[in-house]
Amino acid sequence: MKWALSLCLLLSVGLIFTPNTLHALPEESGKAELWLTKMSTAFSELNFRGLVVYGDGDHWESLEYRQTQHKGTHLSRTQYLSGIPRTQVRSGNELFCIHSGDHIAGLTPDVFKPLNRDLASKLTTILASYEVGVFSNIERIAANDAVFITLTPKSDDRYAYQLWLERTTGLPLKADLLDIKGDVLQRFQFAELELNVTTPISMFSSSESGHALRLKPTPDRVSSSEASWWPAWLPSGFALQGYNKVSGSEGRQGERLTFSDGLSSFTVFVDHVENDLGPDLTRRWHATSATVRHTRSNTGDFRISVVGELPSVTVSKIAESVTLVDQLASR
Repeated sequence: MKWALSLCLLLSVGLIFTPNTLHALPEESGKAELWLTKMSTAFSELNFRGLVVYGDGDHWESLEYRQTQHKGTHLSRTQYLSGIPRTQVRSGNELFCIHSGDHIAGLTPDVFKPLNRDLASKLTTILASYEVGVFSNIERIAANDAVFITLTPKSDDRYAYQLWLERTTGLPLKADLLDIKGDVLQRFQFAELELNVTTPISMFSSSESGHALRLKPTPDRVSSSEASWWPAWLPSGFALQGYNKVSGSEGRQGERLTFSDGLSSFTVFVDHVENDLGPDLTRRWHATSATVRHTRSNTGDFRISVVGELPSVTVSKIAESVTLVDQLASR
């Protein structure tokens, strides 16, 4: 497989790690699932505060993150220290964004996603699509010893992850998202970390000017029975995570379908358009790829868009396969 060849090459030239700093742990190598569960639990149960640097090769930002459990409720506060002044406060399923002006998508990113408290429920899916390696790494991050975890996809239609987990708690101290050549597309890393720190409840107040968002709990099952469009090809391991219809201009309805393999995800946007002269195209911005194509059916013209943290080739293949459910059933 391409992934195996790429990783062998990287190992041979020492771009990922060297034998002097990395050693397999036979006593822990069979405990990959336990380490991933531990990481997910850390985001559910730990009280901590940290300074985090995140971004890609061209753009880096920083934030302060605080997390506390209070009377059975998960509280977190993210204060972004670079860019537009903004803060995000979370209390259970309530998310409150504090900043001036209108809310813009991506203004308050969750830099820990998808390595958060929801990951434990997706382990079976993840282990079916990724090979997980556990290693002992002498590197220290934010003054804490780390266990090194690799999640290598079993096929080259998605990206790989490298994780450095705090040895006692499993909290991810650093995470890299890698393309099939081993280049880092996205990273977050703690620069400072205080464990077992309880933040005053007053810091989670949402009394400042801002706006509230309601986070919808992920249902155990998502129904796609109303979908009119569906991808005829999906990378193995991906399943529907969300579906909804949206109203467009002149009463035209569109559809949104979100798929995930437990780590990577992508969304299919189907919009009913008329006289759309825009070109078909494929673009990639660091970890995110997008493909736009146009198609015609007996009900009109449609624009199909697929956006996700996947290689461009994968996103394009998915977009090209999206078709009417009725046509798919007749194949």
